[in-house]
Amino acid sequence: MRAAPTDRLPTLYAAMIRHIAQGRLPPRDNRINPRVIKKKMSNFPKKRPEHYPIKHPQTLLEQAVRILK
Repeated sequence: MRAAPTDRLPTLYAAMIRHIAQGRLPPRDNRINPRVIKKKMSNFPKKRPEHYPIKHPQTLLEQAVRILK
């Protein structure tokens, strides 16, 4: 984009957005494990017994997140 002429930037940007939109990702699974670190020397909280019972999400990701256009 930096090397392109200024008058072509809107066209190049629109083409780039169209190209990115064509690559769809597969549906993402819901996270069921807590985001903690097992290591002792870390800035993250230590993994404790209350983190072990897996609590499955009650809603699907598609129902929990809305993407506005």
